[in-house]
Amino acid sequence: MASSFVRDGVADIEEDNGQIAVPVASLRVGTVLAFDLYLPTASGQHRVLFRERNYDFTEEALERIKESGVKQLYIEATDHDGYLRYVEQNLDAILADPTISI
Repeated sequence: MASSFVRDGVADIEEDNGQIAVPVASLRVGTVLAFDLYLPTASGQHRVLFRERNYDFTEEALERIKESGVKQLYIEATDHDGYLRYVEQNLDAILADPTISI
């Protein structure tokens, strides 16, 4: 059962089974991620590794996510601080993105 964890200024973050849901809209193409990204399966019961840390988040990766209709990916709860640093470092681009409602 997911529970409300933090409000990060982009969307609610929820913790679920040691993983935290993060909005796809917070991820910026051309940035290097300091955390692994997990994609939920169709059943929602399991998550599979989508993108490893230390790799560029590419336009192709974003398109694959958009095509699947997924609005949030997951990170390990232990990577939460790294995700918050990532959002802070990319905050100007996130705030300037007209597709994100804040």
